[in-house]
Amino acid sequence: MNPAAARPGAAPLKGEQQPEPGSPAATATPAGAASTPPPAATTAATAAAAAAAAAVVTAAAAASPGETAALLGGAAAAPEVEIIHLRDEADKQYLLNYVSKVYAQKLCSLKKAWASDAAAAASAAAAGGAAAAEEEDRVYVQQVQQQPRPLHANRFVLLTLYLLAVFLRGCTYWGWNGIQDLLYKSGAYAWLCMAADPGFFSLLCIANFFPKYESTVYEQQQQQQRQQQQQQQQQQQQQGASV
Repeated sequence: MNPAAARPGAAPLKGEQQPEPGSPAATATPAGAASTPPPAATTAATAAAAAAAAAVVTAAAAASPGETAALLGGAAAAPEVEIIHLRDEADKQYLLNYVSKVYAQKLCSLKKAWASDAAAAASAAAAGGAAAAEEEDRVYVQQVQQQPRPLHANRFVLLTLYLLAVFLRGCTYWGWNGIQDLLYKSGAYAWLCMAADPGFFSLLCIANFFPKYESTVYEQQQQQQRQQQQQQQQQQQQQGASV
């Protein structure tokens, strides 16, 4: 700002250059002068200043910190300054409100962009963690599968030999009735009977969940006891009828 403009009618200071006739500085209206610009010109100047301020705010919001300092008047590149004549405090307040509104909108959009970037980063981190866990599981399964087996035999063969040994040991320890009871309770006997009689298979499945007897031998003993009791009752009834 020219200091002589603030001192109307005063002589120029030492070392101060006199403005050339016809230049904007020579024709500029002093700050304390009584003359005011026309209302239409003031409105146009206010709109132009608001547009320029909005452009500066938009560029500053989209720029990096170093570029923002340059846009807002840093040492790297000073923006062009336009003189705005304000009629009163209302024009100043209108300009400030407009700039603050544009800045708030840009800030809100930036916050949304930051939130979306944070969510994307979190989802990417979660996906990376899941992928790492899957990789660890795959490596563990591969290590287990590569463990040496007895006699280097197939797992199915080893399982078959183990079941055969259990079956033979059960036959020698519990007897055939005990093995039948073991198969019955484990469901293997029901699986064998499935093709022959599906209804009986369903009954066997229910019986596995609600066992009534300890073994088939115990069931036979209970049947014999019930038959003996029925015979004794019939004999008592016959004796009472004969008397």
